[in-house]
Amino acid sequence: MLKSARPAGNSSSTATTSTAGAASAKLEFRALYFDGRIGAPDLITRERYASFELVLEWRTEPGANSGILFRVSEKNSQTYETGPEFQILNNADNPHQRTGSNYALHAAGLNEATDDPDDWNEARIVVRGSDVEHWLNGARIVRYTLGSDDWKQRVAASKFDSMPGYGLEEEGHIALQAHGNPIWFRHARVRRLASNAPVQES
Repeated sequence: MLKSARPAGNSSSTATTSTAGAASAKLEFRALYFDGRIGAPDLITRERYASFELVLEWRTEPGANSGILFRVSEKNSQTYETGPEFQILNNADNPHQRTGSNYALHAAGLNEATDDPDDWNEARIVVRGSDVEHWLNGARIVRYTLGSDDWKQRVAASKFDSMPGYGLEEEGHIALQAHGNPIWFRHARVRRLASNAPVQES
C-alpha cells in the first residue's frame, strides 16, 4: 500500500498530507482530495523507488490538470524538474498532454480508454530499470525507455533540456501533483519490482 506521503520540499514533516499553512490536501470520503489551491505543494512518498508498479484511481473536474510523477529527487525545488509525469489533463488538444501521456515527451493515443473525467479512472505506471509503461483503465497507452537515444532527442527538443538530469534518477519519490485544480486520488498501491521482472497484462 502507498501508506505515507509528505509535502515536497519538507523532509522534516511527519504529516501524511500537507498541513503547513492552509492545508490544500485532505482526506474526503476515503480519498485524498486536492482542493485546487494555487501554490500548494505536491505530495511525495517518504520512500524512494527504482523499479515498481503503481496502481491508483483518480477523478477530476472537466478540464483539470494534474499528474503522477516518479523518480523525483529533492535536490531540485520542483518535482517536475527530475520526475517524468503521467499526465492527467482532460480535453487536451495537444496529444503530448492528453491523459496518460508522458508529459511533453511521449503522446498518448486518442484515449479511447478514458472514462468521463467526473468518473473514477485507473492509472497504472510500471517501471522496470529504464523501461516505463503507462496504463489507463486497463490499456497500455505509452511505452518508453529512460536515457535511450530517442529519450535524449525528445528531452533536447523540450523545455526539459534546461533541467540537467531530468528523468535520469535511478530511484526517487513518487509524487502526486497539486496544480491548482481539484482532484481526488484513492486506492493507491505500489509494489517494488526487480528491474527485469515481467509485467502482468491487465
